[in-house]
Amino acid sequence: MNENNLKASKSAIEDITWLSDVSQEKFPEEIHVNFNSFKSLGIIFSKAFQGAISANVSDELMRQLNQYWAGYKEVIENLKKQAGGKPEIALNQLNSKLLTQFNQLSNTVITNGNTSFSVISSFLATFLERNLETIKIEKAISDYQSLSTQTTLLLDDLRKKSGDIGIEKFAEIFGRQARSQSRFFTITSSEKSRWNYLKLGAAERWLGIGIVVLLVPVYWFISPPEESTFNTISTAVIFIGRKLLFLSIWLFLVRFCFRNYSHYNFLAVQNTHRQNVLNSFRLLMEAIPSEDNVARSSLMQEVAKNIYVGGKNPFLIDNKKSDNDLQGILEMLKLLKH
Repeated sequence: MNENNLKASKSAIEDITWLSDVSQEKFPEEIHVNFNSFKSLGIIFSKAFQGAISANVSDELMRQLNQYWAGYKEVIENLKKQAGGKPEIALNQLNSKLLTQFNQLSNTVITNGNTSFSVISSFLATFLERNLETIKIEKAISDYQSLSTQTTLLLDDLRKKSGDIGIEKFAEIFGRQARSQSRFFTITSSEKSRWNYLKLGAAERWLGIGIVVLLVPVYWFISPPEESTFNTISTAVIFIGRKLLFLSIWLFLVRFCFRNYSHYNFLAVQNTHRQNVLNSFRLLMEAIPSEDNVARSSLMQEVAKNIYVGGKNPFLIDNKKSDNDLQGILEMLKLLKH
């Protein structure tokens, strides 16, 4: 589209805007019907010119569109003078021109080798619809990218702040767990009552229960009965069976109590170690240069190993999967990071 066609198209859109805004009350009542029919074609012309501008169509296509526009524009000029109180032609002539333009532009028959107005206008309007859809898509993409950028910045900020707070929080959690599993006459920071000053951990409680079980008089299990009770063989068998049953229960309780003591004591040592690892993690991370990714990765592996694996647990049956578990944890951390 050359410069002249571009200016003419913009001028045409301005004329159509005037036509759309003007009220039929500006004109005599006898031309209202034809005026409204003529006015409805203005919307079609407007879309055609806007589509031509957005698609930068060929001059030949603009020539055909301008042929139809010339007669339509002439009637618009007559309407402007009529609305301004200075009619240029008689009212019946204006009414006839309105009807003629409507009939000519509504005709779908090809004349003189020119494509009908309905075909040209529909073709050019598709460019406008495509352009509007493109604008909507570009705006949606821009909004998505902007929202994605803001979300990424927010997540990075939250990740950084949560990392700063999370290390101390998790270290504190491991410390509380260690104190709940093994402590001797101490209280935690969350225990404000004075009745809790003689607080014991789970390991110490099981140790106390085990000692109490040990203090049960063993001779009561193995002491012989009175001679009168051995009157028959069946009585002796019942006596021996009862003693063996009581002795088995006693041995089971002793083993159960001291095994639980060892178990909770082991967990307390592990959680204390995890607390110390987390407390020293930030200091070690800051000591490593930011560009040394290998050292940082090695430190992360050691921290993950000490926190999630923690060596062999003597109270677990299967201790052969620690290396595989560590690799799985590291892969999970990589996925969460990316």
